[in-house]
Amino acid sequence: MIYGEAEKRDVDLIVIGTHSKNGLSPLLGSVATSVVNYAKYDVLLVRI
Repeated sequence: MIYGEAEKRDVDLIVIGTHSKNGLSPLLGSVATSVVNYAKYDVLLVRI
């Protein structure tokens, strides 16, 4: 997973692109939700 790779590389920030028409629920897909919930690092979600 992304957060596992981030841990191996000892990163400071994980940046994930997301897409949404409106509202917060569509903004977080399953990958983004997983990373936000389980990563030990800061996560920045960028709307594409």
